[in-house]
Amino acid sequence: MITDRFRILSVDGGGIRGLIPALVAADLERRICERAGEQARICDYVNLFAGTSTGGLIALALTAPDPADPDRPRVSAAELAAFYVQDGPRIFRRSLLQKLRTAWGYAGPKYSLGPLAESVRRRLGDALPAAAASLIAEREAELDEIADRLLAAGPLEADPHAPP
Repeated sequence: MITDRFRILSVDGGGIRGLIPALVAADLERRICERAGEQARICDYVNLFAGTSTGGLIALALTAPDPADPDRPRVSAAELAAFYVQDGPRIFRRSLLQKLRTAWGYAGPKYSLGPLAESVRRRLGDALPAAAASLIAEREAELDEIADRLLAAGPLEADPHAPP
């Protein structure tokens, strides 16, 4: 997708609170589908996905390719939101021992990696790191093309309505 606009979806971390941006993405994707058809996905309309912690998981999940059709995402945003609802309580659970061992997350990871890794593998497959590398390369090519178009357009003029 090449347009005059460069759209970035950036999602912050926050553990189980990742459900909130997942629900927002699901609603946005629902609206996109109403206009563009049922096969449309949020990744068709965003040039760059970014995220920290659980936000990174959301970014990868929305762009992980479907093994049956590598040009399409494996999960919809609604399926991603369901992932948080169904697997979130197990992924983001901390025992008292985990809290003590990590000083409530200050001296180590707040959550155990095991439940997260198992859920991601079950829902998104083992090819996720390769998919991320492919996506980064694809988006980098889009960035290069947009940068070339911006440079060819000449210098940007200051907005005369912008405050000094």
